[in-house]
Amino acid sequence: EGGRLLAHTTGGTSLSCVLQHIVKNRPARAMIVTDGLVEQIDPDLLRSCRGTTLSALVTRGGSPNLLAQAGIRYTQLEALP
Repeated sequence: EGGRLLAHTTGGTSLSCVLQHIVKNRPARAMIVTDGLVEQIDPDLLRSCRGTTLSALVTRGGSPNLLAQAGIRYTQLEALP
C-alpha cells in the first residue's frame, strides 16, 4: 500500500487456519511466509489441500523442520552479505 509492504500478523504461524483458507478458496498456488515455528501440521487437513501447489518461504534464522516433515516444499532465505 502506498509503496510499502504491509502484513497483518498474529505473531505466530498457525498453519491450520492457513490450510483451512486454502481448502475453502482452492487457489492454484499458495505461498506461506514463516519463520518455520509452527504447530504440528494436521496431515488430513494438508491432504485436503490437494490441487493447490503449496510452498513456503522460511526466514534465514527459521526452522523448516516441520514443513519438511509434512512434505511442504520450502525455500529458506540466506543471510545477506
